[in-house]
Amino acid sequence: MEIDFHFGTVYILARWAGFQHDGALTIATSSQFVDDNTPTCMSKVKKLIGRNGRVSGHYVWHNLQDKVSNDAVWLPFHFLPSFEGETLEQEMICQKHSKLAREVRSHICKSKCSDYCKIGILLHVYADTWAHQHFSGLICAENTGKLEVVHDIDGCDILGVADRCIFTSAAEIMSLGHVAAGAWPDMPYVSWQYVSPSGYRYIQCNWQEFLEAAEDIFAILTYLYSGEEKELTVEQKGKLTETFTTIKKTNGISRCKKWVELIRRDKFNISLQSHENIGYDIPSLLNNRDFLYNFYIALEEYYNWIMPKIKKDKSQHVASATDFFQNLSLKKLCIQPGIIGVF
Repeated sequence: MEIDFHFGTVYILARWAGFQHDGALTIATSSQFVDDNTPTCMSKVKKLIGRNGRVSGHYVWHNLQDKVSNDAVWLPFHFLPSFEGETLEQEMICQKHSKLAREVRSHICKSKCSDYCKIGILLHVYADTWAHQHFSGLICAENTGKLEVVHDIDGCDILGVADRCIFTSAAEIMSLGHVAAGAWPDMPYVSWQYVSPSGYRYIQCNWQEFLEAAEDIFAILTYLYSGEEKELTVEQKGKLTETFTTIKKTNGISRCKKWVELIRRDKFNISLQSHENIGYDIPSLLNNRDFLYNFYIALEEYYNWIMPKIKKDKSQHVASATDFFQNLSLKKLCIQPGIIGVF
């Protein structure tokens, strides 16, 4: 998932759950900052809060030979291992509703209602188990499948022959994450068909998956706010589905701008007050000492909680994600990150 869900949708769900603007905005901002908290932020962070922060974000084409980016970033924050399957590589594949995903859900529900940064961070990890299911956060053969079809809600094929070749070639070079499927798993307005290396065909309708994730996240947020899990109304589900399917932009920032515009126009019946400003701005965050301090404390606490679970039980799961990664022979690829957008 990208910023339109991690920030826009999460903000709406938090407001619908009962959180006031400031709390909902901090939850949504923390959720998205998990992606944007890259090494380029660290010099600013250290200067402002007096110590280094943990990196949780990754560049789209990062140095794939850097084990830290895989073991300490991709696995705990973006491709939560399922530990399900018959082979070691299959155990590293991310799956929604896996045992570890359920543990993350339970951990969120034990948070205090006012732990906004912690809630946002954990919701990011949990939401990505929907978008990143079927793929692994480590380089492995299970990520070298073939993307066959990408449709929008009207059934139009929006994947050209050239694109299919590009994604297949990219996966052969660097079989990390969902490179073989491009960015399509993160785009709410498409459905896509993918064949795994073992021959299993996945047909995934993103707007249905994203709605299911939103329903579960809303239940979590209502529990945190009121002590009772609640369901989205038919009207609320309709508004989300309409927005998922009608903003047909490949750029996540552009999609999120539309979400924010719709929030301001009160499409979601939130009724922002005149003094309640909603937006996501990286430079402003990197000058917000209180936010950064709370974010990095919550990030470290989550990391220290999740990593022992990822590395535990060597005889039944994986001896160590790092050991697994170090045994692979990789090409060294490094491409500079793109520009972070502001709105």
